[in-house]
Amino acid sequence: MRARSWLRRLTGSAGSFGGLKAIDAPRLAEFGLAALIALLCAGIALDMVAPLPVSRKPAVPSAARADRGIEARNPFFSPARETAQTAAAPAAETTLDLKLHGTWIDDAGGTAIIRTPDGKQKTYAVGDAVCCGARLDGVFADRVVILRDGVRESLRLPRDMDASARAAAPTTAPPPAKRNAEDLRRIIRVQPVSSVGGARFALFPAGDVAAFEALGLREGDILLRINGAPAPQDAEGFARLVNTLADAGEATLTVERDGATATVRIAPAAGG
Repeated sequence: MRARSWLRRLTGSAGSFGGLKAIDAPRLAEFGLAALIALLCAGIALDMVAPLPVSRKPAVPSAARADRGIEARNPFFSPARETAQTAAAPAAETTLDLKLHGTWIDDAGGTAIIRTPDGKQKTYAVGDAVCCGARLDGVFADRVVILRDGVRESLRLPRDMDASARAAAPTTAPPPAKRNAEDLRRIIRVQPVSSVGGARFALFPAGDVAAFEALGLREGDILLRINGAPAPQDAEGFARLVNTLADAGEATLTVERDGATATVRIAPAAGG
């Protein structure tokens, strides 16, 4: 009797235990899935807080980028032109009777104002024939290079008289302002300069400082107007202006000097 009662209890317990297994199996699967998700989240969190790898590529300095931006906006700057000027080989001074009055550098290679042996002053672009079988080969800030019979020769802007020449010169009164056309071409040298309103021309002595100042000009004067008309802003127009000015009876120049404007009257004699 006792054995049967114990057997029934054991069978009931087994049934209850089997039912517990049937109920807990889905829960165990949920617990396992939750644990896997927790592990994945922990891995992602560790990746987020880990230090970033150091880049081996050097950073470009911002100052260098700023300098290049300024150069790109500068109308007188050209990387290709800068390289060409730096790499230009030295050339012997030409023996031709030529005189350089001004240079204009641009991306096309530049132009130059040159007086030829016949006394004419013209503007030449790179590749143009100048005279005597010579062609303009390169334009630089202080000189040009011509190509004659396959040989490169240089023609420089006139320099001021050296100290010894000035010391030896007699102390006489400055020459009169009235000059012939050829003298005027030899007295004034022009150089383009940049400004907010565009390119303008600065006036410099071509060699004889006393003669230049006798005209009422001062070194570095910025030409603004001629006879009331705006000064040209390109080399071709200025070359025509110099020829007209040299042959004219009188001209009135308005220049900028030390931040103020000044009026200069030039009266070259016709001819020459």
